[in-house]
Amino acid sequence: MFRRYINPIVGTLPVSEVTSSDVVRLLTLVQSQYPRLVPRVRQHVDFVLKWAVAHGLRTDNPAAPDALGGVLRPPLVAVPYRALPHADVAAALARVRVCDAWIGTRLLLEAQVLTVVRPGEARGALWPEFDMDRARWAIPAGRTRDGREHDVPLSTRALALLEEARASEELRAARARGGCPERVFPSPRGRALGSHASLRLLSDLDVAAAPYGFRHSFREWCADTDVESAVAARCLAHLDKRVTAAVCRNSLFTRRTTVLQRWGQYCTRPEEDEIARSSPGRTRPHGSRVLHPAQAVRAPGDCAPTGALR
Repeated sequence: MFRRYINPIVGTLPVSEVTSSDVVRLLTLVQSQYPRLVPRVRQHVDFVLKWAVAHGLRTDNPAAPDALGGVLRPPLVAVPYRALPHADVAAALARVRVCDAWIGTRLLLEAQVLTVVRPGEARGALWPEFDMDRARWAIPAGRTRDGREHDVPLSTRALALLEEARASEELRAARARGGCPERVFPSPRGRALGSHASLRLLSDLDVAAAPYGFRHSFREWCADTDVESAVAARCLAHLDKRVTAAVCRNSLFTRRTTVLQRWGQYCTRPEEDEIARSSPGRTRPHGSRVLHPAQAVRAPGDCAPTGALR
């Protein structure tokens, strides 16, 4: 924090000579580029100046919260990702399955929805992480948000989807081009798909949701179907600190398997596939208009956060 953000601005000044103008200049610069870091940067500077006051090196602390009132913009308010009502997820996935987008993107998005993992964890999936015989996907600790290995039960539909990814000639050729045969969902050039690939596909099909939003849809479905809160949270890798990791791995895995199997069946209803096949959406590389707007899936009253969908 000091080396990258603070020292380039005020790092050469003696602690006794740091003024309010210096602190405001530092925080304004950070806010213009990394607004979410402003509170942390201010806290670091505040700590140093408190120490200086305590040791008699200065008499005031220009980084104290009350010293900066009204100077900086209000903190950012977290905006939820766009999410569909869970009843609309099956229709959205049916349209994804029949569209003409890149097969890697289509399979990636459906796999992420069925397993309810985070989008980045799905994009980085590698074949050695999967145990198809035991229907288990072990996401290593280095690829999870909380630094813990996450065992994901694979539903029948998720296993079929992975077999499709393994058998696809297009994906096999892409892996060869990219020199990474272990990548499950490669881009056409064989690299990892970008963070906006699934988002762009949903936008092209006029599905009013962000990839991460399907985790919210799953959580609402769990609430409406009386799934235990601890089981739902563990499916989403929201580990309750009061529950040991051993309990989560052993006793909850079987229950999570049942829940994700039910979720997979709920998301792959045959009648939705028939509707989608009768009027498939088409996409163009890197964005397109929807040719069948009447088939759009939208959440009532939904509004897009900055940087999500239009």
